Amino acid sequence: MRLLENTSWHEIVDSSNNKKYELTTDLQNICGVKYKFYVSNQEAEEGVQTEKEIEIIGNNNNTFTFDEKWTHVFCYGKEVNDLHVLDKQKF
Repeated sequence: MRLLENTSWHEIVDSSNNKKYELTTDLQNICGVKYKFYVSNQEAEEGVQTEKEIEIIGNNNNTFTFDEKWTHVFCYGKEVNDLHVLDKQKF
């Protein structure tokens, strides 16, 4: 959990001529891993909800693809496989 500060955005255009934005961060080994972000384009005001929760899977080139560019990106964390799940068929 941390605010991502050392980031860079690159505009890309997909096959349907839609603009997308690729976020490059200092996070490593993100390919195929689902991350949760809280993003915002505004400074927080008291009592006003300005952030949005987004879940994105990392790309092969260690970037994330967003539908829009954000000024504040907080990485909440990544999805972890639950190691405590029992397979009852094995018993």
